[in-house]
Parts: sequence; structure tokens; C-alpha cells
Amino acid sequence: MARTELFWAIINLADERTMQKLCKDEVIKRCLAKLFNLHNTRRFYQIKECLDFIYKNYYKFRKYVDKGEDIDENILFNCLNSRVLKLFPQLTNNNEIFYNTMLFTIKKANYWATYSETYYKTIYENQELSGQIYPELTKTKDYSTYISTGIDTEKYPSDNTRQLYQGFNQDNFRELRKKNKTALIKEFSSDRIQTNFIDTTLFKDDNNNVIGYLDSFYEAPLIFSTLQTDLYANGVDVLFNTVLKLFELHKNVQFIINIPNGLSVDYIKSWVNFLSQNKYFNGRWVYIDNTVNLPKFLAGSDMILLPKRMNIPVYENLLAMHYGCVPVVSRNGMLNDTIIDIFDNITQGCGFKTKKSLITDENNTEIFLTPVIKAINLYQNNPSSWNLLIKNCLNKDIRWNFNILEKYNQIYQ
Repeated sequence: MARTELFWAIINLADERTMQKLCKDEVIKRCLAKLFNLHNTRRFYQIKECLDFIYKNYYKFRKYVDKGEDIDENILFNCLNSRVLKLFPQLTNNNEIFYNTMLFTIKKANYWATYSETYYKTIYENQELSGQIYPELTKTKDYSTYISTGIDTEKYPSDNTRQLYQGFNQDNFRELRKKNKTALIKEFSSDRIQTNFIDTTLFKDDNNNVIGYLDSFYEAPLIFSTLQTDLYANGVDVLFNTVLKLFELHKNVQFIINIPNGLSVDYIKSWVNFLSQNKYFNGRWVYIDNTVNLPKFLAGSDMILLPKRMNIPVYENLLAMHYGCVPVVSRNGMLNDTIIDIFDNITQGCGFKTKKSLITDENNTEIFLTPVIKAINLYQNNPSSWNLLIKNCLNKDIRWNFNILEKYNQIYQ
């Protein structure tokens, strides 16, 4: 499917019966009315027509981004997406394509496995999430399980200076890791970007499309984020609104944002243009449009932001901890499984998490902004606690090991 956002999937896949049920929901009615009124003065009568209108004109709604008027609109889209995600399992029946396909698969399976303990438990504790499929899931519950993920630490050795500007370990990271940050910021200075003299080993290929620049003399936490172009699933809107909000709050921060091929998406392109046109933001951000060599960025950045909504396979959080880059994440699926919030457990804390999942009817930017500000404040005001965070990240076992492989073996048997 070209778009993974569930709201758009519903419009494309749901039959007339499902659409009628969906459009009776009062929260969806209110959201649609507000969105429609933002872009059309006449009153609408058919919600189905309004859904089609929003779908066809989604990216055109970004034309007022320079005035910052899209923030309320993003909140409404978040509410719509989350509401549909909650309602859709309850709307399923044997005649509908989405339910039918999944049920057919589950009925033929002897067991099922997921890569997230949080997701696995949630499915059984919240029957409404799986709807009529729930009875089929419970039939194989004794044979099903979750499988933790890991990274190949031989492929990503933390002390390999060929991948990093300066190798380090748990004992000397306080002195040596700073050299990676200094080198990384220097590579993205305005002079190097203008002359295209950036270290080519930072990128996977020769196409180093970079916009913006960092100020080498600007002492601030360096925040990195790498996402894919699936806007809703990856929380791209949450990331961009968080960046803007931190700038508005005059927070002392610098950003490196990496979204491969992101400029091909109008929404992302409009945000990058908005940042470029605001001189107040100069020297505080860099946008990279192509695939990067993650170890060099993670070994030099202070923290990584991952505002993902969906429980999709990720390893950036594991790789970030491997290189001492503190993760700030949503409390969803794998991210919730692998990150321990330092305010939940000060001795083993290795990052920051939102208080709730980002799949809510609330303002997701505000939910995600809270742990981000906590992380910035801790970095700036409590260096010893921040060093403890880094040390906990470096000490965390994120490898593939025998126990994980044995769990695979038990499932297949």
C-alpha cells in the first residue's frame, strides 16, 4: 500500500457499509466539520464527500504553512487518525475486505508471533483492538509469543574508528565522545555545505543533499532524528511541530533531521522551506534528504527523537544506545519494550518516553514535547545524570543472543 496511514487506508478500502458506520461517530463528525470549514465556506451535507475532499486535497492544505496555521490542522488530523484506528476493528464483519483478509490468514496459522512484548500483551488485554479476530487469536495463544529484537554488534562495533571520528567505550566516553560531536557539527558548518566539502563517509552514496547549516560556535545539545516518509506511522508531523515549538520556546538546541527522499513529499518539502525562510532558525538545523551512515551521526549526537505511532520494525533506538545517543521515544510497541525512562528507573534508565501512546485523540505534539523538554533540561542542568544515561545506554545488552534464537527455535518446533 502506497500510504500506510490508517485513515487514508480506510477511505480506499472500506466499503459503503463500513463508511456509513464510521461517519456516524460524533468525534469524526466534529473533526471533519472543523477541517472542512478551514478550507471551504459552504456547509457540507455528505460526510463521505467531505472525506473524499480531504483525501484529494490533503497536501494542498499546507499552503498556509508560512503563517503557522497548520498546527491546529495537524491536531485535527491526529484526532481523525487515532479515532479511526480505534473504531475500525469494531466495524469489521465477515463481508469486509480488511477483516476478511486478516481472518483468513489467522485461521490457517498454528501460531503467531510479534516483535513487541508491549504489542503482544495489548492485543490480549484490549479485545477491541482485534475485534472479531480475537477468538481466532486466543485459539493459538499457548503457542504464540513475542520475539525481542537486537542488532549485530560485530557489524556495529562501538570502538571502530573507521566508522566513527573517535572510538570510545564505557570508561572513556566522557572525554572521547565529545570529539565526535565537534567533528559532526564542523562538517555541517555553512562554509562546508556551500563548498560541498562535507565528509563523504557520512552518506551511503555521493548524493549528499543537505539544506540548512549548524553553527560551530553554538554550544547546545545536538538532536538527531531519522524517519521514513510515512507521515502518520513515523510521526513526521509530531517531529516537525516539536522542532518548531522548541524554537518558539527559545530552547538552546540544534537539529539534524534525516528523511531519505523526504523532499519528494509536499508536506515535508513545505516544512523545510518554512525553516529555510526564517532567519531566526539559521545555524540551528540541518535537513538531509538521502540515506546516511548512522553510526557517525549517533556517535556524535546527544539524543535521538523517535515519535513513531505505529509498532513498525525499527533498530535506530537500539543502534542509538549502542553509540551513547540517548533516545526520546513514544511509548509504543518496540520502543516501549527497549527504552527504560530514567524517571521510571534512575539506576537503569537509558532514555525518555511519553506517558502514553501517541495513538490518542489528544495533541500528540504536546504529549511528545514533554519528554523532549525533560531531556534538554537534564542535559543542560545535570551533567552527571546525563553521563549516567549515556553509560546505561552503552551498557545495555542489545545484541542478538542465544536466548532470542532459542525462542525462534521453540516457535518453529
